[in-house]
Amino acid sequence: MTFKINWLAVLLATVAGMFIGFLFYGVFFQAQWADAVGLTSEDQVNWMKRGVAVEMDPVTPMIINAVVLAILAVLMTWLTA
Repeated sequence: MTFKINWLAVLLATVAGMFIGFLFYGVFFQAQWADAVGLTSEDQVNWMKRGVAVEMDPVTPMIINAVVLAILAVLMTWLTA
C-alpha cells in the first residue's frame, strides 16, 4: 500500500490548531486560565505565582506545541489513509 502525506494539509492543521489554542487560552479565557493555574499579574509584564516571580519563556512552549500538532496531523493522515 502506498502512503502519501499531504504536507500542505499537515501545515494548515498545525497552524489551525495553534490559532484555536491562541483564541481559547489568549483571547477568550486568559483571565480564567491564569486564575486556574494560580498566575497573577499587575502590569502584564511580571507574572507572579504564589508571590514568586515566574519567568515566562514564550518560544519553547510554542515550538513544542507546533511539533506535537504536526505529529498529530501526520498520525491522523496515516489513520485515515
